[in-house]
Amino acid sequence: MNLVIPVPGNDPGPDWANNLNISLTTIDLHDHSTGKGVQVTPSGLNINADLPFNNYNITLPKTVRFTAQVSALSAVSPNLNCLYVAGVDLYYNDGNGNQIRITQTGSVTGSSGTITGLPSGTASAAYSAGTFTFQSATLTSANIDAGSYVLRNNTASSFGLTLQPPTLASNYSLTLPSLPAQTNVMSLTSAGVIGSITYDQVGQGMTSVGANAIGVSMNATGANAVMASVTVVPATQANLVGAAMSSSSSANNVASLTNNPNFGGNAAQENGKNLVVSSANATNSLAVIRGAVSNSGTILEGEGFTVTNGGPGSTVYTINFNNSFSDTPVAVANINTPTSAGYIVLSCDSGHIYVLGYNSSGILLGNFYFSFIVMGQR
Repeated sequence: MNLVIPVPGNDPGPDWANNLNISLTTIDLHDHSTGKGVQVTPSGLNINADLPFNNYNITLPKTVRFTAQVSALSAVSPNLNCLYVAGVDLYYNDGNGNQIRITQTGSVTGSSGTITGLPSGTASAAYSAGTFTFQSATLTSANIDAGSYVLRNNTASSFGLTLQPPTLASNYSLTLPSLPAQTNVMSLTSAGVIGSITYDQVGQGMTSVGANAIGVSMNATGANAVMASVTVVPATQANLVGAAMSSSSSANNVASLTNNPNFGGNAAQENGKNLVVSSANATNSLAVIRGAVSNSGTILEGEGFTVTNGGPGSTVYTINFNNSFSDTPVAVANINTPTSAGYIVLSCDSGHIYVLGYNSSGILLGNFYFSFIVMGQR
């Protein structure tokens, strides 16, 4: 500080006093800046209250070291506009009372609703307006590698639907289809491509033999029973059996199924009429009419015919078919009246049988009880 120090015995009285006054004035003005006293070292400081910097900067520090707080400071005065450490992480309380965490688990935290620590440049995962968005780069969606997904309704305590893969032997992909123009049947290729085909295409892909054979998994009874889910409904209903079939439409042509379809059960029908099965596998369907007639011409058994008889004493019974055969049928008959044992003479055409009865002596009978059976092409 270059103090002027008076020397005892050398400086006269006035000089002594002047030098002393100058030195005391210099001491009074000293502030430990350059030339004004020895600069204070850190060991000479004992800061025991807040240290204001009067709106000046802290310059040239090597580091700034914080005393870790036990927990984050409440973002209220005097802890506003301040930077500090709580635990092992860095925090900042802004002037609006927001407590902002800057670091977490060894990395910088993202903005509100984001996931941090993503390794790839601009990759991000963010939550906004109820939706998580995953991106591999800016505006570029990212793939997600996960196990099962539990899908829920966006309501509190919703039940969950678990979407999970089967037991996998290798990797493969499923590719979803685009929406069809109408309701279709979903299909899946061995390459994992999900598509859709029309109901007509389903039918066209079926054959009488092989993996896609019609009826391969159908039974007469049980869950897959033929007709199990078919009911008698008005002819206007879309699911009526045969409603979508026609003899002329190429797509729904009945004949396109097979030339000779097989029908199961003991009462197979064609056009609503029961079929007769031929052991010789006849080329055309056969029809059978059977009946029993009293001596008065009353039908006792059978259906599909009427009887004409002239009454007592008449010698001929005429059997009239409700629906004629397509050819001349074959008929047999038997006298059933014990007292009228004998034989019957028949003649027939496609629409009738004419029955005459004779006793054992060859005499024509007037009235008798008989039964018959007729078979011919429909």
